[in-house]
Amino acid sequence: MFRGQAPDQDEVAMRQLQLLGSALEAWSLFIVTLASKELELLHDGFTKILKDSKFWKFAKHASGMVRTSFLVRTSSVNLV
Repeated sequence: MFRGQAPDQDEVAMRQLQLLGSALEAWSLFIVTLASKELELLHDGFTKILKDSKFWKFAKHASGMVRTSFLVRTSSVNLV
């Protein structure tokens, strides 16, 4: 993309998918690196997200990157 040009729809969609995948991976790393005492403090917030049906739809996302990031994320929940 050149300066001054608006990004096309495909580029915007690709960047959104990259951001979503990165956010899921970052959340996974965040959970893995926290101590158990700190996790207890955040338990209610995590439970709220995990109970939301929109979160679980990432498992069937069209993008392989998002599905992979989702699976990494859910496996980190099992580790804790």
